[in-house]
Amino acid sequence: MISLYLRPDKTQVVKGQLKKDKTLFITAATEIQSYWAALTEQTNNYRKQTDEFYDEESLLMEDEEENLALSDLFYEIKSVVSTTYEEFHIILPDSLFCMINCAEFLTEEEFMHSVRAKTNKADEDVYYSFPLLTAPGGQPRKTFFAIERKFVNRLIAAAKEENITVSSIEPASMAFIRSCASWQEEHFLLEIFEDQATMVSYSPIGGIFSMNVPSLTAKQLNLDVEAANREIQSMFAIHDYTAEKIFSSMNVNVPFVILTEDKKILEIHSLKERSVQANIFPSFVNADIDSKDHQEWMVPIGAFLQNYEIEDELYATLPPFLQISSANVLPQNIQMGAKFQQWKKLAKKYSKLAIAFLSVLTVLDIAGILYFSSVTISPKLQADYDAAQKDIKDIDAEIKTLAAAKKEHEYPIEAFTQIVKDKPNNCGFSSIMIGSSGQGKSADEKWIRLNAVSSDPLIFQDYVAALSNDDIFAGVGITKMNTEASSGFKTAEISIGKGKVQ
Repeated sequence: MISLYLRPDKTQVVKGQLKKDKTLFITAATEIQSYWAALTEQTNNYRKQTDEFYDEESLLMEDEEENLALSDLFYEIKSVVSTTYEEFHIILPDSLFCMINCAEFLTEEEFMHSVRAKTNKADEDVYYSFPLLTAPGGQPRKTFFAIERKFVNRLIAAAKEENITVSSIEPASMAFIRSCASWQEEHFLLEIFEDQATMVSYSPIGGIFSMNVPSLTAKQLNLDVEAANREIQSMFAIHDYTAEKIFSSMNVNVPFVILTEDKKILEIHSLKERSVQANIFPSFVNADIDSKDHQEWMVPIGAFLQNYEIEDELYATLPPFLQISSANVLPQNIQMGAKFQQWKKLAKKYSKLAIAFLSVLTVLDIAGILYFSSVTISPKLQADYDAAQKDIKDIDAEIKTLAAAKKEHEYPIEAFTQIVKDKPNNCGFSSIMIGSSGQGKSADEKWIRLNAVSSDPLIFQDYVAALSNDDIFAGVGITKMNTEASSGFKTAEISIGKGKVQ
């Protein structure tokens, strides 16, 4: 895995490997030049995206020369770390997102109406994600991130030119909060760059919201120290007032994590007294990076942590009323396409290994044939061998019978009871199939197949989250979504694997 944090001042590149014991090993961490201008200063001439992933006409810009500089980003990374068979996770500053907020939305249409009103963007011009759902006692609140499609499409097109697979694109704040692994605490971030600054605030009882603060850019803060102090105090006061209104109850004067390349800004009194003590990596992250520099690398490392499951140590402090999912703004069809591309690369890798292994076996086989062709076997040993072969066939038949009997019990009552218990309001079923007989090695992965029906497609995500929190289920996911032409209702095909069933 490789993560990129595309900042206006530089690009952070981190390579990591997730071990079977869920330890994350960071094998490389380096910085290269900024490609911010290549991403943000191109013209808006690009073709509209279709539903077909990686369609040649849907993602590449009209002018290929405009995309060349952004392709150089991935070309340069190849000179820094090995990218063969690696998938990429990209992180962007929150200032690039046209909307970051949390609200009590009931339907997708209400959400899209809010985005249209705030950003003046058409629905087809925006990608979005819903990474947080919190319900500490009242109406559930959802956090959402929205970004213009043109930035995402440019990155995908540039990566494709260098045969790079992009698996996720998400905001820096979510990656940083994830890397803290302390979900029960509030986290306030201030991202300061030369020409832009953004406050992003997280509360487990409210979600995440952001404020653009152009008066706190590095350029402005370096003009006059006294004026900077006054402006910083003013913006903190406005932030605290806004946070108290949105979160309803919050700690006063929560310190800020300040992410900036301009270290002398950190010496400004008003910032210094409100700065948080530097964070360090969680215990399950292993990296050869000095502890005093951990906070500087938490954003790109946090991108890797979206591969962790809810039962892992990362979520040990997760409150029961808070649900976490990926902040990845890539649409589902692009995510599936990226997985397919990655599988193809890995298949090619292991095919090469298999060919080499089979070549060795062939040499050994030939040597064995030459050796055993010269060996004479006694009649008694031959008779013992024939008898053993007959016994082995009988034993294999018994083992297959026992294995089949073990799989006969599919726990239909337990499964159906839990499915109904987890079902959200305003959600029904059109069909439920429980049982994995005849599916071979993947039987437990497709234990249950059900079709859910609702007028609100966001309900399906809530349902999947609820099912995923039950130990009885594993590998819960939506495999297909449709809209019924006659009724307008949304349908989702959900696949559920077998977890810990007693």
